[in-house]
Amino acid sequence: DHLVVSTTLGHLHHVELMLALLRNQRNWILDDADIDELRKTGHLGALTTRIYDIGDLIRAGYDLEFITDFIAENVDPDHWAILGGDLGRIHSFHNTLIIQTTLAHHDRVDRVLEFISGRLDSILVRLDSYLVQTITSPGQDIEPIELHLRRYRIGDIAPSDEMILLLEDVIRIAVTPDDWYSHGGERAWISVNNGVIFIANTIVAHDAIARLLAGIRSKIELGFDREKLFDRLDAEISKSEDFPGFIDQFLQSETPPTD
Repeated sequence: DHLVVSTTLGHLHHVELMLALLRNQRNWILDDADIDELRKTGHLGALTTRIYDIGDLIRAGYDLEFITDFIAENVDPDHWAILGGDLGRIHSFHNTLIIQTTLAHHDRVDRVLEFISGRLDSILVRLDSYLVQTITSPGQDIEPIELHLRRYRIGDIAPSDEMILLLEDVIRIAVTPDDWYSHGGERAWISVNNGVIFIANTIVAHDAIARLLAGIRSKIELGFDREKLFDRLDAEISKSEDFPGFIDQFLQSETPPTD
């Protein structure tokens, strides 16, 4: 296993620094001399570089692109180069991420990775007051909106990709339908990977989502045919003028549908 690099002596030094990072443990930090050297050549800027071992998440089935995007979207999105910013950098190498950002952002990256892994149940996401004023009425004194990022395992409810996509639509239409970014809203969002739905929304909305998923899970456990249940939900999404009302009534029923 060899890496052949053809470049200048100066650039070889930077390659050696990156390889040194990869040989060390998670969250190893470049020392001041290395940071100064990289800053002089414009390779680092005024940022701190750390390496994150994400092998456990990859082995658990999470996609590398999903992990990278999830970090960028939940830790100051305007900061990252992959989202159009000019400061933070995220590089991948096998089962590791090399991230260049501020110390404060590194702390938040740690929390996001712990959240994806399941070691944290939720993360508080605050939309700052300036953004809220821009969305609503500029100039008004409005408190920041507090959103909570939570994870929901839905593999037992929706084992296929088609069912997962439908379940996403059910959640968006049944719970705070005007808030979702994907449907023209300004704050709530939903993402799926590895049989887990990640949702950012208010505590009240999360309570409604938890009841909805628990109700669907209960129907399946009571003997409802999974395929027929999802076909029914799909049909109602297309024709029902009051889908949230239909969901409430449907989840209260106790008799599985007959042929």
